[in-house]
Amino acid sequence: MGNKHEIAIKIGGEAGFGIKTAGLSLARTLFNKGFGVFGYSEYPSLIRGGHNTYQINVANRKIMSATVNIDILVALNQETIELHAAELGKNSVIIHDGLKTKSDVKNIDIPLMELASKTGNELARNTVSLGAVAYLIGFEESAMNEELTEKFGTKGKKVLNMNKEAVRLGYNFIKNNYSSLISHYSLLSGKTKISGDKKVEEYKEASANTHLMTANEAVADGMIQAGCKLYSAYPMTPATSIMHILAAKQREYNLVVHQAEDEISAIGVALGAATTGVRSATGTSGGGFALMTENLGLAAMTETPVVIINSQRPAPATGLPTWTEQGDLQFMIRAAHGEFPRIVIAPGDAQEAYYMVQDGFNLAEKFQVPVIFLMDKIISESDFSLYDIETNKIQIKRKGFIDDNELERIENYKRYELTSTGISRRAVPCQVNGTHIINSDEHDEYGFSTERSEMRTKMVDKRFKKVKLMETEIPEPIMYGDVNADLTIVGWGSVKGAVIDAIEEYKNIKIREYKKKSVNFLHIVYLWPFQSKRVKAVLSGARNILLVENNKTGQLGELIRQETGIEIKNKFLKYDGRPFFREEIINKIEAFK
Repeated sequence: MGNKHEIAIKIGGEAGFGIKTAGLSLARTLFNKGFGVFGYSEYPSLIRGGHNTYQINVANRKIMSATVNIDILVALNQETIELHAAELGKNSVIIHDGLKTKSDVKNIDIPLMELASKTGNELARNTVSLGAVAYLIGFEESAMNEELTEKFGTKGKKVLNMNKEAVRLGYNFIKNNYSSLISHYSLLSGKTKISGDKKVEEYKEASANTHLMTANEAVADGMIQAGCKLYSAYPMTPATSIMHILAAKQREYNLVVHQAEDEISAIGVALGAATTGVRSATGTSGGGFALMTENLGLAAMTETPVVIINSQRPAPATGLPTWTEQGDLQFMIRAAHGEFPRIVIAPGDAQEAYYMVQDGFNLAEKFQVPVIFLMDKIISESDFSLYDIETNKIQIKRKGFIDDNELERIENYKRYELTSTGISRRAVPCQVNGTHIINSDEHDEYGFSTERSEMRTKMVDKRFKKVKLMETEIPEPIMYGDVNADLTIVGWGSVKGAVIDAIEEYKNIKIREYKKKSVNFLHIVYLWPFQSKRVKAVLSGARNILLVENNKTGQLGELIRQETGIEIKNKFLKYDGRPFFREEIINKIEAFK
């Protein structure tokens, strides 16, 4: 990819080498200078040690996915070369410290350890490598120093100056020994180097409403914006960081963050808070969600609004705790015993996560149902470029409550009153004349337990009446690309970035035009209730359809067949714990006949 509009940089080494710290510092520097950035990390499920990588794809346009092919590999140990040599092309370069490398790539042998020792800290070799990369891609040393000041400025002059010196040493070593390589790997394709006060001309400058963040960070910010006042969870990768982010902000935003003893308690605490009228949420991964299912049914029976975040990882059992998969879709739609309405939302990137979690709180309260917010590791922990964030785009809508004045006029308040929409008005504890029973048994309009057949039927029908109204309010699937395309790709959630980037790159591949196919993408985000009319209309008119999912059985495809009668025979399914990489989608498009 070198000397084009995008390059891919991967930093690899043993856990504890500061892989993520170094990679994210470089990613933020690139982002702040106006480049589109996507950061992807891989690490094993170990308490200590193991092989870690952080990959940065950076371009003069917005990008949302990683590539298989690497232009620059920073190898902090031999294992990095052994594991990732196959990802390098003939124009790729390896930055290393005296390691055994491939002979058919460009090698930069830099004494990382020796240079780091000059700063007084041998652990600074990761920062030395950043200086080397900065020169190679056409950045001035001062551009990196801005990010270092932001990151280490609060840790004292000694720490800050040590990191700046590490960057300077790495930068000057490449400048003095490998300067001929810069023209090939420069992000500016031969333009002036990027310095501390210059931003790239081809793309938007970073500003107050642009961010580089993970979907977990975006969800946490979106929850605060939505007025969430309680988050209860038990740590489980890859959802754990949501709790950490919110905990750091709880005093600033008058928010309670509670680490429960397990997932059963976590959802119980969230439901207790929601019962009092507080906007509340809980978060976990698939295994933890399995423990929550009994209380999910309790939320449904008591018509208590709650947002439940499930960041998926490969299963069953413990599975692959630090890798990614889309294996929980059918589980989310059918989880818990019995039948009841719920809403399932699966954002495709961090920007969607920010807005859609806010929408999730509004929907949960309006319809008094549980809302399941479905993510996975690839978006929960990858770094996305977010642009033009509007903090007030989604307004807080507190719906369904009954006020004190109205309660005074009601002789006998019915919490579960039978209405034409199935939605009853909520009183909260301590409201005068609003006393009611919150009962996990089937109940009558007042909340008293009942086993009468006619009341059971009325209450089930009452809860399901909400579905018809829900279907009119949840957004329809989004179509990207030309309506009348040769090939329609269908997917949900996190496949979005790889598919959209692949379609865009495929358009620019230099092949004879009569061989090139037009491609569009139907991205389904609000998965339940399922928008069957819209999906059926699109797919019935499609010339060719390709289903793309990160699971073994094509769960969205099964849902589409169930709800529309359309069977998608062409499937691209991946379930090795890795996300879809852009080249894989492009190859599939090119091979499609």
